[in-house]
Amino acid sequence: MLASALPMAAMSSPARARDLNQGTSQNLSQPTSQDASQESNHDLNGDLESDPTRDGHRNHDRRRRDQVRHAVEAGEIKSLADILQAVRSKVPGDVAGVEVERDDGRWRYELRVVDDKGRLYEVTVDASSGEIERIKEK
Repeated sequence: MLASALPMAAMSSPARARDLNQGTSQNLSQPTSQDASQESNHDLNGDLESDPTRDGHRNHDRRRRDQVRHAVEAGEIKSLADILQAVRSKVPGDVAGVEVERDDGRWRYELRVVDDKGRLYEVTVDASSGEIERIKEK
């Protein structure tokens, strides 16, 4: 069940949303500074060079997904499906983003929910118990 949740978390990245929005608002016939930086990542053969910063983030994301998957499989935390069911019963709306964090040895889900009036809520849930700790309008 968690595997289906992870792409949602990745897709909800504010940086990814900004990138997508920027791409639609720019004149595609005009080169951008982003295009120039991408061109500079090509080696003399025209192959794309690896970006160590990006690779580091990918490795961190992969390790985090593995940690979360193992925690769910070991029964340490609830699956995202269970968390979503609990949140939807208290905060109706569309889930716009999900993050899983571990602070001070405790796992927490942080969800962003948009209600039918367009209000954004941040919902913090204890991942072990499934209890909603906080609902905050943003």
